[in-house]
Amino acid sequence: MLAALLLLQAADYANWPVERIATGYGFTEGTAWHAATQTLYFTDIPGNSIHTWTEAGGAKPWQTPSGNANGTLIDKKGRILSCQHGDRRVVEWRERKGERTAVSLADRYEGKRLNSPNDACFGPAKSIYFTDPPYGINPKDSELGYAGVFRIGANGKLRLIDRTMNRPNGIGLSPDQRTLYVSDSEEKLIRAWTLGKDGLPRGESRVFARIEAKAPNYPDGLRVHPADGRVFCTGGGGVHVFAPSGERLGLIPIPENPTNCTFGGKDLRTLFVSAQRSVYRVTIPAR
Repeated sequence: MLAALLLLQAADYANWPVERIATGYGFTEGTAWHAATQTLYFTDIPGNSIHTWTEAGGAKPWQTPSGNANGTLIDKKGRILSCQHGDRRVVEWRERKGERTAVSLADRYEGKRLNSPNDACFGPAKSIYFTDPPYGINPKDSELGYAGVFRIGANGKLRLIDRTMNRPNGIGLSPDQRTLYVSDSEEKLIRAWTLGKDGLPRGESRVFARIEAKAPNYPDGLRVHPADGRVFCTGGGGVHVFAPSGERLGLIPIPENPTNCTFGGKDLRTLFVSAQRSVYRVTIPAR
């Protein structure tokens, strides 16, 4: 039944309403939705800043400097986390007596500095998965010597999940928390791992889907719909949509090359998309 509904809707993706809600930035990324305050957070990497957007107030600066923040996460308690390209770490933003500071959650693995953490997602048992390509540094400055996919456990311990991809980028988890998705920008595909109850991979990754579109056609940020498990991955031409089986469902055209996306709004009926100099919102039609 679910597969039939997904296929019926596939032809409509090109017609989903797209609206630009903010513009004028250097390179937007890191979209994240704060459900309690109905606020969108997004980053401007070269602008070294994090911004917010609300329906009533529009876009406003939230944090400068940001450590050249890229990917952003917000949990149910309202904790805001960032992957910092410039400072080469994953941090949690904390406020005390009117002052905001970035507290490091991960900055080294086996004594070596991370490359430039890119994107992240929450996992089971209060864990966090993140990708660590060398986009924010000169590759020759990599202390690790490889690009990794990592997991921060509830105890704060860092564990390497994968080191086989040269450019791991977007990352997301299925609603049942049993499948981890990572976009491979260099190979132009999305990989998937089956996870055990402990949140660790059971075996090698598999090719979940390939991104085939006009240049630049590399897959970038991705998010998994929390209700039905569809994978929304930004790439050439717009946001590419896949069923949990890996079947391609359609493409949501975006006027600028998209970089990341997240679900938000009431009942998660809006897809927010960062795209180069602007941020867009896409209205998800009711079924």
